[in-house]
Amino acid sequence: MEEKTKTKILPAAFMIVAFFVFASQTRGVASDIIFTEIMYSPDGVDDKHEWVEIYNDSDSELNLDNWKFYDGDGESKHGLNIFQGSIIVPSSGYAVLVDNPEFFLEDWPDFSGTIIDSVVKLKNDTDNIKLFDSEGTEIISMTYQSNWGADGDGNS
Repeated sequence: MEEKTKTKILPAAFMIVAFFVFASQTRGVASDIIFTEIMYSPDGVDDKHEWVEIYNDSDSELNLDNWKFYDGDGESKHGLNIFQGSIIVPSSGYAVLVDNPEFFLEDWPDFSGTIIDSVVKLKNDTDNIKLFDSEGTEIISMTYQSNWGADGDGNS
């Protein structure tokens, strides 16, 4: 009798594990977010014109609700507030984290993508930026350097 129970439990356990493995592969995971552009030193005045672009490198959408952005200013983590578009970044989609949405649109008037308002105060030299998920787990961290170019020339 015990042998029959084992033969029923093992396939059921396998199916449950397979379900969760498959389900986790069909949703975007936080590790699929990439920093693609950093405007740390725009041409002219930096204040309120800095931004960071992110890319969802997964096959599924990724919900950034309750995520936080760290801009290298100490221990503060700043909320993400949707301004234009959706807090859910589609598969192979982009979003821009900006210090001031109105100033961003003045600088980039043809931009029609997702704009997320946050605190983005970046140093003009080497600094570290990070994204944290809704549970406070650090998802991505990147150190940028002024020798990458784009120092005051209007490029990211």
